[in-house]
Amino acid sequence: MATPTRDDVLREIDRFLNEMLEKKLEPLQKQQDKIDPDSEAWHIIQNQIASLREEYAKPQWMERAATKMAKQLKFGTHISKGIHPDSKGENINFHPKHKLPDGVVGFKDVAAPDLDATGNAAALPLAAFFDIEIGDKKLSDLVLAKDPILQGVIDEDEAQSEDYLESFRQSLEGQSGTPSNHVRNKQVLWPMDDAVTSNKYHCLLPLHPSSLVHSVFSTINSMRFSEDNKSARENRKKKNVEQCSYVSVMSLGVVQLGGTKPQNISRLTSKQRGRNFLLESMPPPSLYRQRGFIIGKHQKSFFDKKLTRFCGRDLMDFYSVVKEPKNTADIRNKRKQAMGRIIGRIFHLAAYVQKNSPAGWSQTSCISKEQKYWLDPQRATMDDQENFKRGRENPYWISAIQDDFSFWVNSNLRLEFPKKKHQFDDAEAREWRRDFKSAVKESQREDRGIFI
Repeated sequence: MATPTRDDVLREIDRFLNEMLEKKLEPLQKQQDKIDPDSEAWHIIQNQIASLREEYAKPQWMERAATKMAKQLKFGTHISKGIHPDSKGENINFHPKHKLPDGVVGFKDVAAPDLDATGNAAALPLAAFFDIEIGDKKLSDLVLAKDPILQGVIDEDEAQSEDYLESFRQSLEGQSGTPSNHVRNKQVLWPMDDAVTSNKYHCLLPLHPSSLVHSVFSTINSMRFSEDNKSARENRKKKNVEQCSYVSVMSLGVVQLGGTKPQNISRLTSKQRGRNFLLESMPPPSLYRQRGFIIGKHQKSFFDKKLTRFCGRDLMDFYSVVKEPKNTADIRNKRKQAMGRIIGRIFHLAAYVQKNSPAGWSQTSCISKEQKYWLDPQRATMDDQENFKRGRENPYWISAIQDDFSFWVNSNLRLEFPKKKHQFDDAEAREWRRDFKSAVKESQREDRGIFI
């Protein structure tokens, strides 16, 4: 793209003023066309049109923008009114200097943030004026950078033009020095290292990250409602057309700001009609429910109904394969894969119990001694547990765990298929036992620490 020139800036400013004027004139002209030209009403409208033309003439509009509008708007990337609509605190035009940690997304990741504006709604056209695009930049970028191509573009008098530009620059840069607080703002006291003894805290004032929120909102909407995405979604129901991937954003929450008048919050909030997207808050993917899986004091076996609930999805997959009427090689492979997922989940749960339960917890447990050897390995390190240590060193207990597993699988199959329960006998139990034994050996070869 060619470097923009002073003439480009002048042309875009004239276009902007003409477009605003036309929007104002259009309803008046339509109304005037319906009235007799000789009537008094027609002449009243004609005077209003003349007044608007004068108001939107470049010298008059620029003077009003620089001397009035610039003082009625507060610009910033983080706004106070997003915290409370009645807040009169300062906005911040934030310029980050430090890199965020890996995995953390924030304002720094917005390549070209839009400045938000709060204040008198009548002065918001100034914000639109700053959004004029000159090449690959906005007019606000050129103003803040004191770009030389702006020399004499705001007014024919270069000195006056520079005064107006300085007024615009101060408005865009926002509050200098220490920003002011307001009673409607929230405060967070962040303790310093010696907060307890010296009563020292940082007083933090959270602000609404308007530019970041608007970037997220715009990105999601452009993905969801682009022509390519809409076409791809519609084609999924059609035959003989090219099928393409499309974007769906699931579990999207919305926080509404400003009620029926989002323009009272800020300009960007008004553009979003008050809607602010919230992505689904989810923990990292987990193969098992770590929290909540504990061995109860009166629980008689690790392989009980609780384990069945935790393995529910994998068991359902296993049941669906067992239902297949044929016993083909493909079915056998699917059954083996489903069984592998069940065993994998059980190993993960066992590892969680081993790692997160206190040493010696099994002393008061009702599970079998073989399961105690398996699930409470740290007990062997305790000073008064020599008998436990000797018993655990004899690997026979692993065989007992395999028997417990095969019995648990067959019990679940009999409950799921009561009319076929006679089909799940010793032969099937031996097959499940072999699968478990094979997984145990693999775990030991890879030194995963579950059976040591």
